[in-house]
Amino acid sequence: MYIQANGIKFHVAIDGPEGKPCVTFVTGIANDHTLWNASVAPLARDYRLIRIDTRGHGLTEATPAPYSLKQLADDVIAVWDAMGVDRSTLVGLGLGGIVVSEVALAHPHRIRGLVPVSCRAKMTPQPAPAASSGGD
Repeated sequence: MYIQANGIKFHVAIDGPEGKPCVTFVTGIANDHTLWNASVAPLARDYRLIRIDTRGHGLTEATPAPYSLKQLADDVIAVWDAMGVDRSTLVGLGLGGIVVSEVALAHPHRIRGLVPVSCRAKMTPQPAPAASSGGD
């Protein structure tokens, strides 16, 4: 399904019955909503699942870079507003984990639960490669 929100067209996969508590899934860089396919069957009976292709990913429109964290968080809220979602549990992986954390900080009254996975609040420097001994 496509939803017009925050100035672009988002691709959103929706599973589970209306009226059930919502769980929204947000992916990281270079992923789309299909990352969460294995979660659908065990959850769709008891929850309304919303899987968003984030801006520039999957089938969602891209806009000129750069994208800000605030913009990506606003995208989630805009999709919810367009769908009539008042509150949801948020699950995010990688960059999606950072985005869902930003949504929770900016809109705590709209959050039922928060599951940020494999993300960091601050990037750490990469270790320098080991020096080669020049042997074999």
